[in-house]
Amino acid sequence: LAPDCEILQELGKLYPLEIVFGMNGRIWVKAKTIQQTLILANILEACEHMTADQRKQIFSRLAES
Repeated sequence: LAPDCEILQELGKLYPLEIVFGMNGRIWVKAKTIQQTLILANILEACEHMTADQRKQIFSRLAES
């Protein structure tokens, strides 16, 4: 919920997105295409178990592609 969250900043650089965090713990994500939305959802789910260095590697790989 922090506005300066580095994960959200990096995701915003990759794809334009809308994201909403519910008080019940649910996260709603919307991007330009369904494919981008699915990519963002998978990244968010994977980031839960990654270290900061692992996240940086993933985001740099995605930025290259």
